[in-house]
This record gives sequence, structure tokens and C-alpha cells, in this order.
Amino acid sequence: MMRKLTPRQRALLPCLALWAVMLAVHLHLTYIPGDAAHYRAAMAGPWDLAGAFLSNWKEYATWSSRVLINTLCSLFSAWPAMVWRLVDPAVAALAAWGVGYALRQEEAPAGMGLICFLFYLYQWQYLSDAGWAVTTITYLWPAAMGVWALMGLWRTLRGQSTSAGGWAACTVLLLFAANMEQAALVLLCLLAAGIGALLFRRDRVPAMLWVQLALTVGSLVFIFACPGNAARTAGDITSFYMDFRMLSPLQKAEIGLSGAISANVFGRDSVFFLFAVLVALANRVRRAPLPARLCSLVPCVLLLPFSMLRYQAKALVPGIANITEAYSAAGYINLTNFGAPQSYVPLLLGYGIFALCLLGVVGAFGWGRTTLCVWALLALGGMSQAAMGFTPSVGVSSRRTGFCFSVCIIAACGVLWQALGKKPLPTRAAKLAFGAVCAALGAVQAVYLWQL
Repeated sequence: MMRKLTPRQRALLPCLALWAVMLAVHLHLTYIPGDAAHYRAAMAGPWDLAGAFLSNWKEYATWSSRVLINTLCSLFSAWPAMVWRLVDPAVAALAAWGVGYALRQEEAPAGMGLICFLFYLYQWQYLSDAGWAVTTITYLWPAAMGVWALMGLWRTLRGQSTSAGGWAACTVLLLFAANMEQAALVLLCLLAAGIGALLFRRDRVPAMLWVQLALTVGSLVFIFACPGNAARTAGDITSFYMDFRMLSPLQKAEIGLSGAISANVFGRDSVFFLFAVLVALANRVRRAPLPARLCSLVPCVLLLPFSMLRYQAKALVPGIANITEAYSAAGYINLTNFGAPQSYVPLLLGYGIFALCLLGVVGAFGWGRTTLCVWALLALGGMSQAAMGFTPSVGVSSRRTGFCFSVCIIAACGVLWQALGKKPLPTRAAKLAFGAVCAALGAVQAVYLWQL
């Protein structure tokens, strides 16, 4: 007789399924080298690690502060593409498990399954813009490393200890993750919040948490002081955004924030759509007042024509494109259209849908811990992408810069699921409705992944 699996072992099954699916996708997809030739040129041979590091260190003065990340890019650009095809799926699966562990879902198969399914739904083509290996190492890998780098924090918050070897491994991962600007900002906020929670509870703060906090601050100083970043910014202004220096801080903030919201609301983003569905479901399951239930359904309804079925809707009503494709590197409102009332429709609609999702969380859970966590995660992720508005490359970096935001939305979905209790779907109708939505999204995603 086979031994019955423990909850932790059953919770690992979705991660293994995600790894298997992503491995199949990676073995099948058309490999795009992108910037690999540039990074490969930094090495005298495929194992020239010292040469790769020194070459990227020299570029600190002329190109980028991502010395450690770019060294990894050089290595995987020099190695056969098959190495990346085998390693990257494991990184994606480890990122999903790390998010689940941070949310205490490592013994909750349904919760871990939802998180892995959301990672599966991510629009992976966004991570091919600069080449598959280079883009995933720059965005996916720091997110995965960052989640695992905070393993000592998660354990401390649970009242568990971490070995010296565990802290050392976490700190090495943190150095790599914090070498990427967006990941460093998120890590700083999470470490500060975690240490603040421990101090509030009057618990002992391990010395290594202070070390990690100091290293993250130091990494941000290293990034902002980088002469290469300043030189690249000047070059990007000349090449991509001549008017950038004339923008006010408020305009830059609007460009960045609108870009973050537009990518999720109008970008056929299945992750955000499922978040909206979970908010509506939470209002139904927790028997929120009727006005709150109806309001929580509005984002789901509007996201169908404006996001999930935008191309089909555009064929029937061409004017929809004036809303879904209105965002540009100049934001929604600029000198050329600020006097036209119709220019404000896409802005108000995008922000309105996002705001209704936030208010829907309040309708279901009130002004409690769940709402605070969800709002904080969305604010954290939104901040990481909105910061792009303060760089002239906002118009050419595409949606790959929103990966951290997507991970935060996935985590927010996990918080909602956890807050619904041991039986998140208590009725047959709820199970059927949620299952139908997931089946439809999963089937569409399978077709899309096959076409990569």
C-alpha cells in the first residue's frame, strides 16, 4: 500500500507540475538570442567567469550598475541555449514555491496550486524582448532570488531559527537580487516592514536581518551612484525621449503609474483578471452587502471587452482601440491632448477599474489585516513599475518591467485565497464558476504558450 502524502508533499505537486509545463514550453519555444552577443563578447571562453565579471565591472562606469546580474547574463549567453532551457523552468517553479512559503501556503495544496497556476498564466513573451536568457535573468531570476533571500525573515516571523549556513545562502542570494533596481526597492520595503513587525511584537531581530537591510541600502546607493546609469540615461534621452528633461516630477509619476495600470487593465493580463475574479468571489462568499457585490463584479465585466477579449471587441467596435491603445511613453495626458475631454476617458477608466478592485477588497474584508496586506502588495508592485516613469527608457522597456508587479499581484491573490478560510469555495456554484474561469484561462494560455 502506498504511503499517504503529507500536506507539504501534496503542496509540492503544483510546483512540480509548473516546472514540468515550463520545461516543456522552454524545450519547444523559438529561442531569441537578443542581446546575448553583447554579453557573450565579455568572455574569452564559456568558462571565463573572471573575465565576465571584470568586463561587466568596467561597464559600471559606462553602462550599467547590474554587475552581478550582467555577469550571469554573460555566462548563460556563452553557454549553449539548452542550459538556459533547463535551468529557467526550475527558477520559475522555485519562485512560485518561495511566494507560497512567504504566504504560509507550503502545507496548503489548494493555495500553492493557485499561486503556481497564476505563474503559469503570466504573459511570458514579455520576458523575451532583449532575448530570452538576458531578459529572464534580469527580471525573473532576481524576483526568485529575492523571495528566497528573505527566507530567514519569513522563518523569523514564524518564530523559527535559521542556521548560519542558511543565513549565508540567503545573503548571497540577496546580493544578486538587490543588484537589480526594482528588486532592490521591493526588498528594502519588505525587510523594513518585517523588521518593523518584529520590533512591534517586541521579538528579537536577528543580526543578519540588519546586515541584509544594510546590504540592500548599500546596493541602492551603488545603483544610484553609478556613472554608467547616468551615461545610459543621457543616451536614452537622445535616442528615445528628447522631451524627457522637460517633464515635471508629477508628469513622470503619471507616466509611470499610468503605464503600470494600463499594462494590467488593458494588457490582456490573465493574472490581474483572475485577481478581479477573486475579489468578486470573496464578496460573494463572505456575503458582502449587495451594493458591494455588484460593484465588485464591474471590473470583471469591463475587463472582458477592454482586456481579455480586446482584439475581438476591436473588430466589432473599432473605437475601443482609442481606449485600450491610448497609453504612450508620454502618458495619457500631455501637451497635445490635455484640452480634449475624450483624452481623459482611458485614464479614468483604467484607474477606475483598478480602484474598484481595491474597494472590492474592502467590501469583502473590511479595513482589516487582509485589506492592508493586499493594498500594500499592490502598492509595492505598482511602485516598482511606476518608477520607470522617471527613466527615459520607459517608452522602450516594454512590459517586462512589470514582472515584479505581477509577482505582487500573484501574492495578493494568495492573501485573498488564504483569507477565505479552509473552504474558499464553500458552495457548488462557487466551485463551478471559479473552475470555469480557470479552465478557460488555462486553455487559452496553453495555446499561447505553444505558439511561443
